[in-house]
Amino acid sequence: MEEKVPTPGWLNYERYGTFANIYAGAPAEKAYAWTIAQVKSILKEETYIGHSVHNKQSNISFKNKKKVRKPQEEWFIVWKIPTKPSFPKKCSKKFRS
Repeated sequence: MEEKVPTPGWLNYERYGTFANIYAGAPAEKAYAWTIAQVKSILKEETYIGHSVHNKQSNISFKNKKKVRKPQEEWFIVWKIPTKPSFPKKCSKKFRS
């Protein structure tokens, strides 16, 4: 049996009423319509495979709170955290290349 997992957008619509322009009056199948881009972004995210990523962004200065994204070479990645990963490592490796 196929398990139906609702998209994050549908969950936000149900909980908070956001994305009403997409889901209001839409058929019930729309709640479970995952796109390839959504799945790819989840599989590329380090935290879903059990890693902790730090130093991805910083403020320009203590007065200016605007965030600036840092290059990936400056990120700190903690490879082993005690939580169970959402996806196996072998599954996400396919999408990183």
